[in-house]
Amino acid sequence: MATHPAASKFVLPILCLLVASASVQSQDDRRLTGRLTDPASAPLEGMSVLLISVDRAFRTKSGTAGGFRFEDVPSGLYELELSRPGFIKQTIPVDFTTKGSQSLAIVLKVGSIPDMNYCGPHSSIVYQTPGAMKPRLHGIIQDYYGRSPVSNAKVTVWRAGEQVSMRRSDRGGKFAFDDLPAGHYDLLISRSGYAKAEVKALLLPRENGASIEIPILKRNQIVICQ
Repeated sequence: MATHPAASKFVLPILCLLVASASVQSQDDRRLTGRLTDPASAPLEGMSVLLISVDRAFRTKSGTAGGFRFEDVPSGLYELELSRPGFIKQTIPVDFTTKGSQSLAIVLKVGSIPDMNYCGPHSSIVYQTPGAMKPRLHGIIQDYYGRSPVSNAKVTVWRAGEQVSMRRSDRGGKFAFDDLPAGHYDLLISRSGYAKAEVKALLLPRENGASIEIPILKRNQIVICQ
């Protein structure tokens, strides 16, 4: 059956639209999968897996077989951070600017005893889901041993050696910064009667807010690592 001449005018534009749509879908169809094992090839369950860039952050945990997965990853340069008590923290660069789906097999090295990455006061950070912008950075200052909130602690934010902003914790030990652009920051925490604490190279993505918990030690207190 012959095609009507008028109908042929619509065929090429529709085909072009379908090809363009398929191209966009393939560009957005980026996924990262992997499997984590120890040196004896045993799978590592419950490992914290963070995929982060200056634009956004995604977090998951490895499953019972040591597997993890990130779906629909936007284009960009990322770092994959792997951590769990007893193992050496590992950072792996991941390039999603030109490549599509990627799969990794990663062997984690056993850490030292005691594990100095987790012994003593260490801050812990949680990234909000992309789009949850406010506050950009908020947190709580706590006494390391009592876990009670520490009020009136001075929290100073530095970037590239220059002070950016400063807040003091309230009665509940809480503080918040609403206006920090994306980038790496250093935090300095000081309070009368307590030893100074630092958080180095904290990455605050463009699309995620972040929550941080910072324990601090009273002066002359010691920590025994076993």
